[in-house]
Amino acid sequence: MAYRPSNRPSKLLALRLINSLIGEASMPQLMEKLELNHRPNFRENYLVPAIDLDFIEMTNPESPKSPKQKYRLTEKGKALYKKQFT
Repeated sequence: MAYRPSNRPSKLLALRLINSLIGEASMPQLMEKLELNHRPNFRENYLVPAIDLDFIEMTNPESPKSPKQKYRLTEKGKALYKKQFT
């Protein structure tokens, strides 16, 4: 299943990811926070939509498959997070 911007469930899952991301975190750390263990599901339904919507970004975009890759909120993601909790 390819991600489509109108795919509302994936957008909601991306919001769930945003709410769990504080600072920088690796994919395994994020999956643990969300209590998920199926990497392909996490990547397709949480991570890719959040990146495509410009809510999170890679700390090392030149090497997307690096084992040291981490993710952090973009300014757009931080604004959305603040909007939800203020």
